[in-house]
Amino acid sequence: MPITPTSLLALIATRAARAFLPTLAALALVASSAAATACAAPAAAATTDPRLDADSGRALVTYAPGIPWDHQHMILELRIADMRAPKLDGVATITSTCRLTAAAVIAFDARETIAVTSVTVNQRPATFNHQNNRLAINLPDAPAPHNATITTRIVYTAENPQGNGVGLVWLTGARRGTDADDAPARNPQIFSQGQANWNSFWFPCHDFPNDRLSTELIVDAPEGFDVISNGKLLSQQTLTSTATTKPLVRWHWKQDLPHPAYLVMLAVGKFAKADLALPPPPSDAGASILATLAAPGTTIAPAKPTSFITALPMRVYGPLGTEKTLATNFARTGAMVRFFEALFDEPYPWDKYDQIIVRGFRWGGMENTSATILAEYAATGDLGDHDDLIVHEIAHQWIGNLITCASWEHLWLNEGWATFAEWLWIEHTQGRKAYNKAVTDAMRKLTILPLEPLPAGVPMVSNLYTEPDDTFEKAEDPYVRGGLVLHAIRRRLGDEAFFRGARLFIDRHRLTSVETDQFRIALEDASGEPLERLIDELAKRPAFPKLTVKLRRDNAKGEVEVTITQRQTINPSNPAYELLVPVRITAANTNTITTFTIRTDRQEATETLAFPGTIAKIEVDPDHAILGQIEIDD
Repeated sequence: MPITPTSLLALIATRAARAFLPTLAALALVASSAAATACAAPAAAATTDPRLDADSGRALVTYAPGIPWDHQHMILELRIADMRAPKLDGVATITSTCRLTAAAVIAFDARETIAVTSVTVNQRPATFNHQNNRLAINLPDAPAPHNATITTRIVYTAENPQGNGVGLVWLTGARRGTDADDAPARNPQIFSQGQANWNSFWFPCHDFPNDRLSTELIVDAPEGFDVISNGKLLSQQTLTSTATTKPLVRWHWKQDLPHPAYLVMLAVGKFAKADLALPPPPSDAGASILATLAAPGTTIAPAKPTSFITALPMRVYGPLGTEKTLATNFARTGAMVRFFEALFDEPYPWDKYDQIIVRGFRWGGMENTSATILAEYAATGDLGDHDDLIVHEIAHQWIGNLITCASWEHLWLNEGWATFAEWLWIEHTQGRKAYNKAVTDAMRKLTILPLEPLPAGVPMVSNLYTEPDDTFEKAEDPYVRGGLVLHAIRRRLGDEAFFRGARLFIDRHRLTSVETDQFRIALEDASGEPLERLIDELAKRPAFPKLTVKLRRDNAKGEVEVTITQRQTINPSNPAYELLVPVRITAANTNTITTFTIRTDRQEATETLAFPGTIAKIEVDPDHAILGQIEIDD
């Protein structure tokens, strides 16, 4: 059945984390393309090649920027004098260490919403050039040698520091009487949306995920408003006011452990609040939690007792008057934290976990370090209605925040893991059958899309993009496909080896930025299995295998002949996939199950399976070990 714009919108709306909605024109294009695919014979390979600019021959790729300066710490001082006027005064003090042999300039991403008034380096005035969203600062004592550490202080103002729901989103509210500031739908509100590269709307930074720094936000905001940011609240102090100024309160937040600039967050508003409870550490080091994920006859090793924190402040902020709903809807947050501590054998890494529901957020959620932003619908409904959203964002606190993709071509490591985590939570709470249904639904959503092979198709892991946000919108969806890639690897390796590899990945790379091959190497080291071809075909190649499996039974001989034909496009750019196809046969009299695995790396392969006795049922790939379409001819 060809996909329609409505069904594609429904597919995308189920994603828990931040993902851009395609334009209606793009949706119509997908729908019409799918319809043509469904009605027509297979067409010749597309002639368009997204890798090259047709006029210039230039490669249409984006490489990660270098890190000439390792930014280590930022103190960001902000003054918000009026919540109804989208303007702030800022001072960014950034400590950086030179990684070049010598450097005469230090540069930051700073969009044109930022107006820089002065800069000092090591307390000496410095000249600067601010154009094309880049702030280049000339060092007064240039050049700085390798490993030299400097402190840059940038004084600026930022007016309307936002794009279309990104940057520092400023809802000024409506003036409708004296109660306007207290009306839930009308009080002014501010929240940030930094992913992918939007925080440079409101502070200068290295706006790419391949560098990390610790941060402090010192924010002066009007009295009566809550200010939330990353990390722990060090102090809250009412400032002296005058007859002509409104009282301001200074909030000082500190994020001790380093994180990428896009995860720095700020929210200011009047909120209902609900404090949540963290269950005590499991007495069995998570063994009973992990038993819900282990296949029959297997065991996932328990976590270390030290992998469970003893206390964690957790608060939910939402629309005024929703305290009871917040407490109900988010009651499982603590259990989810314990689940991931057991799964990853890694304690929750941050000082707190806040969840802030705001108005006007364009997506489901955004996993800022220790402080997730959520869409307003999360304050409606009942317990369980938003568990997919809540668990998705909590999972990101480990993979996405503690470990972060080094560039947006590796986004699937963030979003695929968070999507996969939704299914694991389903398996933990509802059983393996419910997990398999979630995977089946995801496979159906992916395989009904008209995905193109090379060269027209762009793989999930690819630097073929112009803007970072393009990687969230691509047909080779890093959410759904990313989750299915992880599921396929899990089925290939088995539960013990797969989760051992995931833990090794976190142990090796915590508080760093990573690429796909680093994940692969951790899995290989944990399992002893070669995975390069599998992950290349799953993640670095577009489209998917389309199989026809013919089954011919010969009860007299006690044999089943299995012929597997790959019917997707096969050419030098798109060779046949290497597949391990499970075939499960159930005996009629005893219900004994025997599973065979057929390996093929060619267009057609035939294998004869010996199975004496009467066959009750034959199933091909019942657990979706193959990311693709399978038609059975029995």
